[in-house]
Amino acid sequence: MRKQRVIFLLGIVSVIACFFLTGCGAVMKATPASGIIVDAGSMNRSDYVILDRVEGTSSTKTILFGLVQIIDGDVDKVKIFWIPLFEEKYAFQTPAPFPFSLFQFATTEDRAYYKALAQTPDADSVLNKAYSKEKRGIPFIFENETVTFTGKAIKLKTDNDLGK
Repeated sequence: MRKQRVIFLLGIVSVIACFFLTGCGAVMKATPASGIIVDAGSMNRSDYVILDRVEGTSSTKTILFGLVQIIDGDVDKVKIFWIPLFEEKYAFQTPAPFPFSLFQFATTEDRAYYKALAQTPDADSVLNKAYSKEKRGIPFIFENETVTFTGKAIKLKTDNDLGK
C-alpha cells in the first residue's frame, strides 16, 4: 500500500515537473482589431495622405510570473512589479476608458506600435497591416515575447491642406 502511494506521488511530481521544466514556443500572426482612432466613418480618402511602410519591433523578457521584466533586451530598461524604472515610450492604439486607464500598462504590442509610428515623424497614425508575436520560454518562470508591427504610416490633412 505504501509503495503504491509513493509511486503515485512520484508520478504526480513528474507530471508537474514536466509542465514547469518543458520550454514552449508559439508564433502568432494577426491583424489588430483596432485601427485609426479617428472616426473612419466620417473620413474620405482625400482626408489623409498615405506615407511610407513602417515596422516596429519590441521584446519583453519576463521572469518569475512577470515580477521582473527586461524590455528590448536592455538591462537599463527593467520593470519590477510591473513598475518601469526608466522612461517608457509607447502608444496605445485604443486607450482604455478612465477608471480602467489607471491600470493600463504598456504591452509589447504598444511599444512595437510606438516604434513603427516614430519611424515617420510626420505620421499621425499607422494603418494596421499586421503584427506577428513570438513567445518562447518556460511558463511562469522565464518567457521571451517579441512583437513586430508593420503597416502604412498616414498623415491627416489639416484644414489648410483641405482648402477649408
